[in-house]
Formats: sequence, structure tokens, C-alpha cells
Amino acid sequence: MRGMITVVDAKKPPAPHGSSNASAAPLGPEGALRTVGPFAMVAHHQAPATEPGSLPVDADVRPHPHIGLTAISYILEGSITHRDSLGNRCELHAGDVGATVAGRGVVHSERLERNRLMGSALEMFQLLLALPDGYEEVEPTFFLRRQAELPLVASEGATVRWLFPTPPQAPVGMPATSPLLLADVALVQDARWAVPEAPERALYVLHGEVEVGKARVRAGQVALAEPEELSVRAVDSARLLAFGGAGIGARYMWWNYIHSSLEHIEAAKAAWRQGRVRLPSGDTESFTPCPADDGRPLLRLNHPAARR
Repeated sequence: MRGMITVVDAKKPPAPHGSSNASAAPLGPEGALRTVGPFAMVAHHQAPATEPGSLPVDADVRPHPHIGLTAISYILEGSITHRDSLGNRCELHAGDVGATVAGRGVVHSERLERNRLMGSALEMFQLLLALPDGYEEVEPTFFLRRQAELPLVASEGATVRWLFPTPPQAPVGMPATSPLLLADVALVQDARWAVPEAPERALYVLHGEVEVGKARVRAGQVALAEPEELSVRAVDSARLLAFGGAGIGARYMWWNYIHSSLEHIEAAKAAWRQGRVRLPSGDTESFTPCPADDGRPLLRLNHPAARR
């Protein structure tokens, strides 16, 4: 049925690397496990403000591994310190986007060093994108986009910050076979925004309430949209994250790994458990242990039974 909007509630995810104060866009309606374009997880993390020096080290995301995906951090408030096994170290502040293309394998950490020193709340998105067919084993890379580098377009009550270039432009710095939709959108009451076309699209509402087609979507809900002309109207002032792109093939997801091959996931598990994976320079004293095999579910994404 074309033109259909499916509205689902965000849920508390089994956080890939230990953080628990998050809500996530589901992988599909009624438990159907599928990506939206390449997006396999869209998690919205929030933590209250702390006094300087009071944030426990346990709040940090210690070094952990990835394969077969791109991990994106988009900071809304506060700061994180990114380190990875490629030798990168940088601080991400509010408005910045960091993307770790894991490919055949990378390890990174996200420490709350500045928040711990200065005291601050933390709000951020963490997104996991499955790499396209033929790109799962690329060399790992990391790129950073500062807030000032991101295109900002304001018109008639809608302010849109493009975290990736506006479709149909292709993203720079990461493997992609087609344009990706990823935008932070703020709307004043009654403002409208035309969502760019993409084969698969979704809207996660952070604040307020919006009307998508004939459906009402409130904070903490996700609208999954069919691929045709689509606009959003703010019922009251609202902020949302729009994401999507071309669909990808069947994938498996276990803990921090996404891949089309179970053998690659098993090999990555074994390498991490046996200590055969390099840790980030300057962050080698502790790491996130690999869960037991039965400690995390194996998810089958985009397998035939999961499609709408």
C-alpha cells in the first residue's frame, strides 16, 4: 500500500557497548527486524548534568570493537573524547559529527573527559549503519565534521542541519553506493518541511509533535514512510531526526558487529576475546569485554521474513 505511514514507539535498546540511558528507533514495526536504508540502529542518549569532578568513570564507553558498519556520533549537548585503534584522538562538542567506518575491524572509545572535568549534561545520537554489499571489508577510517562545516538551511519556520550532504549528493568520506538522508530538523509551530525522497525513510521525533501525512507522531516515536512525496507539519514546536537511504542486503547483528557473514562475526568475537585486537593508543588500561554467546541476541536484519 503506497503512501502508508507506520508509527512505532522508540524502545530501550540492548546498548551495543554498555550505555543504558537511551531510546532507539526500532528496526521495524511489530518486531520485524529490518534496516531503514542502511540504518540498523538510531539511539538517542540522554544523561542529566553533573557537578564538576563527580561523573564516575563507569559512565564512559570503554574501548570496544566493530566490524562491517559505520558508527556515527552526533552530539547535541556536552562533549565526548573519541580515540580509536587507527591513532585518532579528538573531542566532539555539541553540533559535531564523528563517523567511524569499521570495515574489516576497528576499536574505539568514547570517554566523557570534559564533562567529568567541567560538569555538563550529555545528549547525543549514536547511529549504526550497515556497510553496503561489497564494502563490508574496507579499510577502517574515521572522519570528523565540525558543526560549522555542516550545511544549515532555514526557511519559513524550518531549520535543517544536514549531517550528510543533501540528497541526491553522496556523502564524502565513507563508502556508500547511493545518497544517504540524515538531517536534524527544527520546526516552529505549523511550519512544514518536505522530506527529501529516498527509497526508505524514517523520522524520529525528539521533542514536540508532528503530523506526517495523516499520522500524528509525538516525542519518542518513529514514523516509517513509504517512498513517495512526503511533508511534515509541526503541531507544536518540534525537533526531529530524518534518516534513510537505499535498502541493503540481509545482515546479521550481534553486539557491536554487523555483517552478512556469520563466520566473520564469529571470527571477530574470537579475536576480541583472545586479545588479538589493537586498543586505542592512550586508552589501553580497560576495555569492554565481549558478552557471552547467549548474553546477546543474534538479530537477522532484512532477511525475507523481516520485510514489510
